Amino acid sequence: PENDKITKTLPPEDKIVPDGIGNIIVEVTTGRGAVPLSGVDVVIDRLDIDDPRGRKKLVAVKTTDQSGRTKPVPVKTVSRELSLEPGSSEPFSTFYVTASEKGFEPVKSRPVDVFANEVSILKIDLVPKPEKLYGGGTNG
Repeated sequence: PENDKITKTLPPEDKIVPDGIGNIIVEVTTGRGAVPLSGVDVVIDRLDIDDPRGRKKLVAVKTTDQSGRTKPVPVKTVSRELSLEPGSSEPFSTFYVTASEKGFEPVKSRPVDVFANEVSILKIDLVPKPEKLYGGGTNG
C-alpha cells in the first residue's frame, strides 16, 4: 500500500549527506503496526541496470532492533539536480526490501523510493503464519 512509504527530511542533528546519497530505514511490526518486531532479517537490493536479465544486486542485509527498525542504510541515488531538468527521468532511485521472520509470512520485493539527502522509512507489517489446521491436535 502507498501509505507504507514515508519520506522525510534528515534531522538537523545528522551530518549533511552528499548529493546522490539517501538513506533507507525499514520498520517492521505486526498486529497492524501495534507491535514492533526485533530480530527480523531485512534484505535491501536494487535492479542491476548492467544485467540484461534484469537481476537484482544486493545492497545490504540488516536485522531489526528492539524498536523494530534497522539502522539507516546509506544508498546511492540520482542527484537532486536531475529534478530541475525538464523532461528528465525520475529524481529518485527505487530499491526493493524483503523481510522474513520465523512464524510470519515473508514480505518480498517491497519497493521504496529514495531521494538524495532524504531518509526513506519503509513500514512493513508482518502477518503471522496460520497454525496447522489438520493433524496437530489431540482427541479427548
